Amino acid sequence: MHTLSKFGLAGIRLGYLCGAPEWLNEFDKIRLPYNINSLTQMTAEFALENKKIFDDQADLIKTERKVLIAAMNNISGLKVFQSDANFILFKTPVGQAKTIFELLQAQNILIKNLSASDGALQDCLRVTVGRPDENKRFIAGLSEAVQTAA
Repeated sequence: MHTLSKFGLAGIRLGYLCGAPEWLNEFDKIRLPYNINSLTQMTAEFALENKKIFDDQADLIKTERKVLIAAMNNISGLKVFQSDANFILFKTPVGQAKTIFELLQAQNILIKNLSASDGALQDCLRVTVGRPDENKRFIAGLSEAVQTAA
């Protein structure tokens, strides 16, 4: 079972299932009777016909993720978690996540504040890997926010 989410199309909710006919017959018994809509079908066709573009985009995200992680590791006080996704989770110094988040927001830099979750995500923020110019702006803003929050 796979989806098109790796193409960056998780929102279209389309997947496929391959397997032995006897297993597929069993899955078919619990499958909802609805077909996919025409917009989903056209989007999937477009994605598959333009696979090279999506592959190039994924390669850029991987490259930028490495650059971003390296730059974040150079900011004192942050613990950056390794990632294979299009986002990076990082831990701020104790009690500073909310302040850093708000300082970034004031610079129109939007990231996800996970620190309110308590537990293992306490003091954690998450940033999505962006374009090179966005990532540079984020690193500059994050550096400033961490220094100000200290």
